[in-house]
Amino acid sequence: MDSQDRFSIAIGEPIVQEGDEAAEPQDPLGELTHLEMGLWLYCYWNNCRIVITIGDCSFVIELNPDVSIVLDEFQSAIAHLSSGQDAKLSFYELSTSIYFAPEAEDVRCVLERDGYVFEHGEFRLILAQVVDQLKDFLSGIVNSAADGGYITVTEARLFLSGE
Repeated sequence: MDSQDRFSIAIGEPIVQEGDEAAEPQDPLGELTHLEMGLWLYCYWNNCRIVITIGDCSFVIELNPDVSIVLDEFQSAIAHLSSGQDAKLSFYELSTSIYFAPEAEDVRCVLERDGYVFEHGEFRLILAQVVDQLKDFLSGIVNSAADGGYITVTEARLFLSGE
């Protein structure tokens, strides 16, 4: 583990998809809130690649479905890390998990990827930098969804504040 390891989440190129209205996310039973449905629709219609870099490892996920199904985990990870507690992000479609364990000003990060070959990497990151990257990424998505009319500004503000 190197104390100089970096953590970043960068929005990459859009994923061009046919705008098939029939494939648009739907909630036939009405179980989702306006916020949940709006964020899901935003991720669907604005799908793009997301590059996560931890130390010397990088991997690509997609806004839909990888991020859209774990937006609450991002919010939870920010809250936990900000209060010095362990956190986890799981990208189920990729069988990839990122574990964070704060240690003073640093955070021990474990990246695990299942597949044909199990991959495991440990990194030492700067806690404030990880929290800032997670906050910037999440607020970028939520505020963009509000700007696009998928959710209200009030919903965005409440979601980002953890209320």
